[in-house]
Amino acid sequence: MAWGKHGPLPISNFTSPHECVNWDRLMEWVEPRSFDAFEEGMLVHPKFGPAFIDGEPANHREDDMSSGH
Repeated sequence: MAWGKHGPLPISNFTSPHECVNWDRLMEWVEPRSFDAFEEGMLVHPKFGPAFIDGEPANHREDDMSSGH
């Protein structure tokens, strides 16, 4: 994940190297470390501010989410 240049939502990097994983073992590690990304103030873009307001995406540009940059 990275902050986009044109909007407040983080964007994915689908070109990252990856490998197969034991999902049960991964979930045992993930669950106690999970958080609610929609919680007010949890994701705050350094330029555009909060990514979510009242549980809804903040104003953003469509092309920022689909461009992969």
